[in-house]
Amino acid sequence: MIPLPKILNVKHNYIKINGTQIHIAKAGQGKPLLLLHGWPQHWYVWRKVIPELAENYELLMPDLPGFGWSDIPKDNDFHKEKLASDIIHLIDILHLKHVGLIGHDWGGWIGFLMCIQKPELFSSYLALGIGYPFSTHPIGTLQKWRFFYQLPIATPVVGETLLKFWPQLTEWGIKQCAYQKDLWTKKELNLYSNVLQNTDRAKASSLLYRTFLTRELPVIKKYRHQTLLVPSQLLIGKNDPIINPLLFRGIKQKNLSINYIKNCGHFIPEEQPERVIKEIKELFI
Repeated sequence: MIPLPKILNVKHNYIKINGTQIHIAKAGQGKPLLLLHGWPQHWYVWRKVIPELAENYELLMPDLPGFGWSDIPKDNDFHKEKLASDIIHLIDILHLKHVGLIGHDWGGWIGFLMCIQKPELFSSYLALGIGYPFSTHPIGTLQKWRFFYQLPIATPVVGETLLKFWPQLTEWGIKQCAYQKDLWTKKELNLYSNVLQNTDRAKASSLLYRTFLTRELPVIKKYRHQTLLVPSQLLIGKNDPIINPLLFRGIKQKNLSINYIKNCGHFIPEEQPERVIKEIKELFI
């Protein structure tokens, strides 16, 4: 594995959850905030919001199982409900209560499932750049093209091979999903793509998508009648090529509000960190 990137006043710990060693980055003091990254990234996605938020909050930024510097689960189970349970177990280990929750991309999806599983744990929830599992409308045919990138990643052997041997594809994908294509330095892009060249991390990415497409998507209707009890806000970039407003038809969750950000693509914590900081300070008082 490549060395952990260094950020001032960020400390790193490792905690075992159900036999899997999980890396967690920590910074600041105050009200606890749990921040969950998405794909193809890791805890470093929060680097632009850490300095200001650490003045008033305790930031807990784990790498999801199989990502960043966390080990891949021995059972290769990447059901999102299982990942949600793992992170809830982490909260229990840390003896935290009434936690503020923030999730981006897959971390956002997992965050919604955590709110379903244990709503009493969370004061509020801020989701970024993700759909939600409660939609009462199926994805229209004309919108499905947005998710075609998942197919090669999910394909056995193919997905792992692409991530391991063509890191430039990961870097290209990040830039294509952003409003500002030149926002990342080459070093920052390398910190994402190089980690995914590790055999276990490449395998984890493929399993993450394969599990969703083959086992979770066919039964996703089970969430339609779930009630979101945690006060929640969802932010979507208006220029996000993956998450589109049409995905949010039929919303019936009184505790969920949706807002759109101008001049922003998919990677909201890096493209619009000031907006994320503002929303966090207003939501997690």
